[in-house]
Amino acid sequence: MPLIMGEWKLFMDKKQLSLNFSGIDNRGHFFCDSELIPGVQEKLHGEGYWNELANKISFFMYAESAGGESYIHIFFNGYQTEGIPTEHPASDKLWTLTGSYQISGVKMDLQDALQLLGITVQNSRRQEYGWYAQKTEVI
Repeated sequence: MPLIMGEWKLFMDKKQLSLNFSGIDNRGHFFCDSELIPGVQEKLHGEGYWNELANKISFFMYAESAGGESYIHIFFNGYQTEGIPTEHPASDKLWTLTGSYQISGVKMDLQDALQLLGITVQNSRRQEYGWYAQKTEVI
């Protein structure tokens, strides 16, 4: 299954953001970006790889803090699943990407990075968090 380019709905720990994939080449390399998050100077943007045989995705996105003195990096890994088929052959398909992500702050404490992104996990000692993204393919 190919990775569907365009806008997806990204869900990550009480957040819903738009996630855009574009420019995939024959090696599976693509570019991505997500909408502006309060406290971050610019859109999250990055790149990644799609393994079509394994239906596996790996990508990262990054942005500067509003003051420009620190950076946030988010690393995503996951898999794509196809929605449940319906009896009607011309019905739309729901595609889902799901997996885990890690956040890294450059010149920034991890808890500060989580708070800046609005991901507040009280007393969390986790290093990985869950995410999923969905897109409806209109047939």
